[in-house]
Amino acid sequence: MSPFRLSLLGGFALHDAAGEELRLPTRKAEALLAYLALESRQPHARESLAALLWGHANANAALASLRQTLSLIGKACGREVLLTEGRTVGVAPGAFELDVARLGARHADPGTWASHGAA
Repeated sequence: MSPFRLSLLGGFALHDAAGEELRLPTRKAEALLAYLALESRQPHARESLAALLWGHANANAALASLRQTLSLIGKACGREVLLTEGRTVGVAPGAFELDVARLGARHADPGTWASHGAA
């Protein structure tokens, strides 16, 4: 079982392994965590993440906002879920169970739909 469940369908919701809801203090923190969890197969350049979420700001301010937001995620989930190495950021493999991934797995397995009467 993954340490965290991340629900993105129907709104952002984050739960720990015990089922307790965790709250991130900003929408940008939610967006960043959602992106990193969805795109967890590879690390992402800090500059790309900063431009994605703070494209309106100058590069230094955007990178500062990214650092602050990563810190907020680390405080909520524990720093061990974030993989930061040099100029890249990612999430630890298996740290998040995503509702989107479960839906994708069901969609890929035709037997699942048939067993639910939706063939």
